[in-house]
Amino acid sequence: MKGSIYGVVLTTNVRRPLFPEPSDHPLFEAILARALERYRARLHAYAWLDQQAHLAIQVHEAPIGRIVQQAVGPYSRSLSRRYGRPGHHFGRAYRAILLKRTEHLPELVRYIHLAPVMAGKVADPGDYVGSSHRAYLGLCETRWLTTLLVYTQLAPRGFVGTEGYRRFVAQGRAADSAEARSGGHGTSQAALCHWLRQVESGRPALEQIIEAVCRRLGLVPQDLQSSWRPALPLARALIAWHATQGGGLSLAAVARRLDRSPSTLHAAMRRHRALRPRFFDMPLAQLIGDSPRGDTAGE
Repeated sequence: MKGSIYGVVLTTNVRRPLFPEPSDHPLFEAILARALERYRARLHAYAWLDQQAHLAIQVHEAPIGRIVQQAVGPYSRSLSRRYGRPGHHFGRAYRAILLKRTEHLPELVRYIHLAPVMAGKVADPGDYVGSSHRAYLGLCETRWLTTLLVYTQLAPRGFVGTEGYRRFVAQGRAADSAEARSGGHGTSQAALCHWLRQVESGRPALEQIIEAVCRRLGLVPQDLQSSWRPALPLARALIAWHATQGGGLSLAAVARRLDRSPSTLHAAMRRHRALRPRFFDMPLAQLIGDSPRGDTAGE
């Protein structure tokens, strides 16, 4: 469908490196850029790992499979000629999962830009030159990359400009680090596909719930790391309640993100639900879609 956004994972065959030689890096990018231009597709993010390419692609009219084939086919044939390697450079199947809710594009872009960190390549995504993260920060320019839609979607959520984008990515690192410490989902491909399936289910991501609760209580997500503010216990209880009851997440996963024990969060939910029931009875969709700032009066 025109305008659809896909999270795409390409994996090389038999553990071949994505770029066998440094000169293959600009070759692949040039071929990808031609495919995007030919089919009027837009690339919102990319990350080049050792044997994988992670992409966020928005199609125009051509199907995503045709765009991918126009990128990987010529690149594979070029490598075959240059290095005398028979067979296709990439695996027979690629992963392309439709992002049904386009408002989740910033989360998809953030996930892709944090992939090198989760893979142990760098400690900070800004240090990795093989992704579009630095272009979002204004440190370099990639003519075949578009950043406007992500910035447009982030601004109403309080993340304005490059500094807002930087804060948005920083917020996601804590959750992804907790996922890695708990064993994650194995490979970066499996982790990305798991996240995309969760988004495809229509359930909001944990970070989206955190942002909505913080807006309602007049906080920002960074406040959750503070030692004490009056609204913090209520905020953590609300996040745990809505994430587990409406978001389909486990209490253990929420506890890892909030750096609290599951038993502590469970007790907080019981206590604050008895004291402030209207916060807990609110449907999750309403909380996310209509979260006025500082709604604590009379509580």
